[in-house]
Amino acid sequence: MRHFTHGGERIVLALLWGMLAAGVPAGAGAEPRETASEVLDATGVKGGLIVHLGCGDGRLTTALRANDRYLIHGLDADAKNIQKARKYIQPLALYGKVSVEHWQCDDLPYADNLVNLLVAEDLGKVSMAEVMRVLAPLGVVYIKGPDGRRGRRAQVGPGGPQCL
Repeated sequence: MRHFTHGGERIVLALLWGMLAAGVPAGAGAEPRETASEVLDATGVKGGLIVHLGCGDGRLTTALRANDRYLIHGLDADAKNIQKARKYIQPLALYGKVSVEHWQCDDLPYADNLVNLLVAEDLGKVSMAEVMRVLAPLGVVYIKGPDGRRGRRAQVGPGGPQCL
């Protein structure tokens, strides 16, 4: 287990190994809708703000909006990916419910305790402490593992950050 401090409280990052194919190009693995379903099932998140860090072409980002209980925001450091994602999302008449933004900073553009689920293949320059800052109580982070098939999950408890 890895330990982090957040707001003076101790956070225990627990590992839960499962399947995640986030960021896999189309045709190279699971379909985005299947992957999104696996992520949502594995994390137990039933609504709220989902952030997809490294959203790529927007297909998985869009698929994470399983129903009207979810608001999805994708971030990507590559402006060309953002153009592709917007081009994919707009004809689906979901823009606003699913949006994407070019983002290259170390800090996430969210208030403390706002994000219900953060999905990433790689955190890039964003620290785990920054991820934990934006997670809401009962919020979950799901990160693609180093072998490309395993996911890592951490959760913030109901009384604020605490062990899972």
